[in-house]
Amino acid sequence: MRNARRHLLIVFSALLCFAVARPALAQQSPKKEYAFTGTVVKVNVDAKRLTVANDNIPGWMMPMTMDYAIDDATVLGTVKSGDRIAATVYEGNYTTLYKLKVVAADAAASASPGQSMSGMSGMSGMSGMAGMACMCGQHGDMSCCSMCASKQPDHLEHSFADAEQYAKSFDDPARDAWQMPDRVIAALDLKPGQSVADIGAGTGYFTVRLAKTAAAPRVFAVDIEQNMVDYVQARAKREGLANVVAVKADADRSHLPEAVDVVLIVDTYHHIPNRVAYFAALKALMKPGAKLAIVDFRKDAPGSGPPPEFRFTPEQISGELAQAGFTLQARHEFLPRQIFLIYGVQ
Repeated sequence: MRNARRHLLIVFSALLCFAVARPALAQQSPKKEYAFTGTVVKVNVDAKRLTVANDNIPGWMMPMTMDYAIDDATVLGTVKSGDRIAATVYEGNYTTLYKLKVVAADAAASASPGQSMSGMSGMSGMSGMAGMACMCGQHGDMSCCSMCASKQPDHLEHSFADAEQYAKSFDDPARDAWQMPDRVIAALDLKPGQSVADIGAGTGYFTVRLAKTAAAPRVFAVDIEQNMVDYVQARAKREGLANVVAVKADADRSHLPEAVDVVLIVDTYHHIPNRVAYFAALKALMKPGAKLAIVDFRKDAPGSGPPPEFRFTPEQISGELAQAGFTLQARHEFLPRQIFLIYGVQ
């Protein structure tokens, strides 16, 4: 009997030890690792952070630009804007880069003049997060921004070449809650017979909604990414929208085939280079009394979007557009993450 009690006590003690140790063992289990690569946009030594335009990371995230903490701040002294880097990120902590190293120093400086890295020239739309790039893509991912280390670029370059992949986020129904597309379109006050240019159209988030309104305007879906142009053209055909025309643009020209009544630019303003010249040229393709609507990220907006230095205040945007010949007509405040400004031609 005594031996049986002793045996039960030993078994109970073992089970108790296992129960106590099990959570600790679970916490110590290896976390899933992801290989991280990207291009450095900005180095903030004081904050011990990097802004990086990361490449596509299968199983984790699409390309985008974000701020990251660094596990070893001493490496910041060896990194500069334009460098290609490799690092490790761990499941559950996607905002810290571990084991960071430079794999190609100052890649932007080695690119030939006028050519962005990895063939990125993209102004792709995020028109739902449309992006216009050449641009040194949100609407940008930003695998490989060609940034100049000695001078802050005036725009964010980003490629959105994989339309099928980007459609998953650009056209995510959850986006409607903060993008409020119906209210944005209502504010444009479209009339039957009018035409609209959706510049940075991307996968057609706004394009198809514009085309389906009661006004049924002719909608030009403009983007510099051929992949996006092909995608929105196929989407319009699939949805029976004969009033949608896809237009392949360049970074410095919209290539609109005719003058329009309304221009809508969503999450793309910060991707456009040489904006005063760009909008001055665009003005020539706008009818008398036409409207220019700009929707872009607020400086203090939460969630995804470009780095702070590529977010502009309404005053900054209005100042640039005034030089191009536009006057602010309306300022809407209902979007939680974005500013919404409407301009007229002077």
